[in-house]
Amino acid sequence: DNNYATWTAYNNQYWPAEYLLDQEGALAYHTFAEGNYDATEAAVATLLAAAAPTPSPAPPTADPGSQTPELYVGSDQGRGQLADGEQYGGSGQTVNYPDKSPQAPDLPLLAEQWADHGQYVESTGDGHIRLRFHAQDVFIVAGPASGPVTATVTLDGKPVPATLRGRDLDSNGMVHVDRNDLFQLVHGEDPGTHLIDISVPSGFQLFTFTFG
Repeated sequence: DNNYATWTAYNNQYWPAEYLLDQEGALAYHTFAEGNYDATEAAVATLLAAAAPTPSPAPPTADPGSQTPELYVGSDQGRGQLADGEQYGGSGQTVNYPDKSPQAPDLPLLAEQWADHGQYVESTGDGHIRLRFHAQDVFIVAGPASGPVTATVTLDGKPVPATLRGRDLDSNGMVHVDRNDLFQLVHGEDPGTHLIDISVPSGFQLFTFTFG
């Protein structure tokens, strides 16, 4: 960019500056100055998941138009709406949410202790995130605040059956999160609305839900 054409096109005023584009060429994420590495890695993982082919085709009886859309978690730019009227607290401040099941579909519900960090939420104690979804496959973009964390997943109030476990779920229904990455929790679920419950310890960071 010797002639600063890209710099000028983005009206950029910072160095360094990072811009991520989606597969359609639209600006999907930006950050300025050093740092914010975890959020950038999570944004890359989200864009790669959106660009990847669906792991398995929907059965003929499924209505693809009813699949739960990609869901962002966190208050940045109003992108991450929560279920049943829940609201985010101040940046980095712990909110103790009621321990209940969501009524509204296609929106995540936080339970117990969570803090909003704009582009993700972080559990500050034992907590849950629950979601009524309509899809065959469920993925999350997640990471640890410091050391590795392990979350337990249930489906419709029961352990996830072996035939429906995603590639990142072990035989005990647990997902081990030791890096910022895309994790598959459910694979091959039947059409219909289902409830996923992710039980997490302190230090679990959640950025995005995606579906297939």
